[in-house]
Amino acid sequence: KEFISDSEIGGWMTVQVWQTVTERNRLIQRLLLQSIAIMAVVIVSAGLLVWFGIRRGLRPLTHFREAIVERSPEDLQPIKRALPTEIAPIVDATNYLFKRLSDELEQRETFISNAAHQLRNPIAGIQAMAEAGETAPTEKALRVRMKLLAEAARSTSRLTTQLLSLDRATGKSRDSLVQTINLVDLVSEVVSRHAPAALRRDVDMTFNAETRNILVKCDPVTLGEAVDNLIDNALKYGMQDRAELLVAVGVEAAQATVLVSDNGPGIPEKHRHEIFDRFNRGEEHAIAGSGLGLSIVKAVAERYGGTIALVSSTKGACFELRMPLALKEKSSPA
Repeated sequence: KEFISDSEIGGWMTVQVWQTVTERNRLIQRLLLQSIAIMAVVIVSAGLLVWFGIRRGLRPLTHFREAIVERSPEDLQPIKRALPTEIAPIVDATNYLFKRLSDELEQRETFISNAAHQLRNPIAGIQAMAEAGETAPTEKALRVRMKLLAEAARSTSRLTTQLLSLDRATGKSRDSLVQTINLVDLVSEVVSRHAPAALRRDVDMTFNAETRNILVKCDPVTLGEAVDNLIDNALKYGMQDRAELLVAVGVEAAQATVLVSDNGPGIPEKHRHEIFDRFNRGEEHAIAGSGLGLSIVKAVAERYGGTIALVSSTKGACFELRMPLALKEKSSPA
């Protein structure tokens, strides 16, 4: 109803509008179909735009993936393709990984090649001595040849042990093997093992420790092997008449130190720069060795954040092994 104010026609009037049900349903269907068509166009358009954007945006990563897939175990060269700056950190990290893998593989191949070369001659020598023992004319000759065979077998066993120690010292880190140990106890135990050999050779071997407790974090097996090699080298190459060998453990500048000093002939200056190289032997020494002792010491020291240095070689050789202390309060007075 609506009120109309007019001079001729006035008052309340009723206006009626009508529509058939069929027409109304047709209108609803038409509007619904239009809405569906518009939504479909919007969804498809948005999907195409997203697909195109993602495909275009991820194209550099696709190129990066292709560059990695094309690499082989023999090809670990850095990736040098032109890529957006957004993924430059990923490329740099991957190239750094390639470099580390390449260096590790090269180091392992060199080590295996050298180890095979070093083991070939001792094994051939053992075989020759065994064959010579079979043809010994007398029992006395047989005993002599068997003694030489046993010495060669012990030398080869020592070489094999040192190769395994070197691989353990330079191989993958094993955190489960690292523990806090008392360096004084470890070095004292190693010195005790060498005491009988020193007595047989009339060597005056002395062990000194500044404190009772010097704590370091390491694998005790590999560190024990390092100290063992230092003492063994001194007994082999540094001993002469009225020989003296000093093994000292102490603390200096927040580091634990192990000093192994002898009064032998020392190390010639021309060989000092290469004494820590693998399979290096001094030409002046007639005693056969593997050339791995000092390289094992260096590998162990570096693995646990330490150093090994030849601090003196004028009157005998003096090696100093340094390692970080485990705690702030590391030692107690004796």
